[in-house]
Amino acid sequence: KSMTQAIRVMDKDDNLVGSRRLELAEFGTMLSMTDVTDESEHRYIFSAICGGNQTTTSLEELHCAIAAVSPSLLLEELRDKLSKRFKGDFKRAFFYIDEDNEGVLSMKEFLNVATRKLDLNRIEAEKMFREIDLDGSGELSEDEFISAMTIVE
Repeated sequence: KSMTQAIRVMDKDDNLVGSRRLELAEFGTMLSMTDVTDESEHRYIFSAICGGNQTTTSLEELHCAIAAVSPSLLLEELRDKLSKRFKGDFKRAFFYIDEDNEGVLSMKEFLNVATRKLDLNRIEAEKMFREIDLDGSGELSEDEFISAMTIVE
C-alpha cells in the first residue's frame, strides 16, 4: 500500500484528520491497520512526529511529515483525485485546471483549483506545483503536468 492509501485506511471514518489528537496507544493501533505492527516502530514514528515534547499527534501530522520527506506522495494524492474525477484522462484534467485557457497552468490557477475544487491545502498544493514544474518556469505545461501524473503511481 502507498502511505496515502494507508492513511485513508486509518481514517476510514474521515473524522480523525486534523480534529482529533491520538495518544501513542491509539496511534499504534492505527499504524497496525497498515501492517506496521511492531510497537517499537510505533514509538519511533510517534516520537519523530511529536519531536519528543508532545504526548499526542494526529493523522494529519503523520501525513504532513511523510509528505515533507517524500513529495511524490503528494503527487500520488493529486493523481488519485484527478484519476477518479476524470477517469484517468489527465489531458482533460489539465484543461479543467487551466481556467484561463492559455494552455499553461500558473501557480495561481493551480492553487485556486487545488484548494477550491480538489480539497487540498495551500501548502501541499504549492509543493505539488513546484514538484511538477521541472523546468522552473513558474508555469506548468501540458506535457509537464501529464508526465507527472503518469509517472507517479
